[in-house]
Amino acid sequence: YGLHGSWLQLDSISFTGAASQPALFNGDFEQWQSQTINTLDNWYVGNGEGQGFNRTTDVHSGTYALELQTYLGDRNGVPSANAGQVGTGYCNNGPSCVWQGGYPFSNQNDTLAFWYKYAPSGNDSAQVNLTFKHLASSVWSTGMNIYTPANTYQYFQIPFNCPVAFDTVIIQFNSSSWPDTALSFIGSDFKVDDIY
Repeated sequence: YGLHGSWLQLDSISFTGAASQPALFNGDFEQWQSQTINTLDNWYVGNGEGQGFNRTTDVHSGTYALELQTYLGDRNGVPSANAGQVGTGYCNNGPSCVWQGGYPFSNQNDTLAFWYKYAPSGNDSAQVNLTFKHLASSVWSTGMNIYTPANTYQYFQIPFNCPVAFDTVIIQFNSSSWPDTALSFIGSDFKVDDIY
């Protein structure tokens, strides 16, 4: 286990028994490529691995939409399909999930609506979840899976009628359902635009 504040600095790595170093080895770390990274404002991205989400110009309207892709990751050292995911809040990853973040909202009876395209890998399903909080504690949740492939943007609604009062909502989109960890689900592609 890593300790906070630890660091490691490396330079001039080479094989000592070889007459020459492997092509493209770059053991002195002198060759670099520039990279542009786009981040999504006001949303939390995924599970900390920085994978599975993109900005796309394949849109329902406007200039950009969100693209989530299921990728090869691991769970406890075992290779698995990991869903690309974004949300307006996040789970603190403690022994029991305590949802953090979200935005003020109190309509107990309403509908979340958005446009989507979905190309599942195998019999995978995308997932949309809503978690409702009151005074920082989760009080209710709902959501739906999307099973139907769609190569053109489709309109989708999740109506809800929360039985208790709340003050905050967290919205989460996943390219695969949480239990879908089989490697056959890698590559599922979920595009979302115009959420309201």
